[in-house]
Amino acid sequence: MNSGLLLLSIGLTALVGSLCTLLYTKLRTLLENSNSQAQKISQLESLLAQIVELQAATQHCVSELGTEIQLREVYQSADDRHQIAIKDAKEGKSHAELVRLHGLSADEAALIVALHGNGAMAAHDQGANRYRTEA
Repeated sequence: MNSGLLLLSIGLTALVGSLCTLLYTKLRTLLENSNSQAQKISQLESLLAQIVELQAATQHCVSELGTEIQLREVYQSADDRHQIAIKDAKEGKSHAELVRLHGLSADEAALIVALHGNGAMAAHDQGANRYRTEA
């Protein structure tokens, strides 16, 4: 009878050992899958952040194009465009802004800034003061 109990206990120990080995293997596989999924989620988050940045940049471009289209609809002729550009130059807009906003050539924008920009007003005032002093 003792040998029967001994064989039974050896068999149960072997069974428990097999079950533990099986459970350990499954747990290890699940852990590897979990780590793999975490890496994929991290990559997806990075890609999503890039997509959001691209979407924001695209929205900014669309907004600028919408503004430009609206400004171009305001212009009835080239003279109107130049008058609005002169007004913007007097308000302190730069040469590059006049080119971008009003579709002017670089030379047109430079001339308008030189004649009507904030620096032009200061030079005009100095010239007028010099003339008064000399007279």
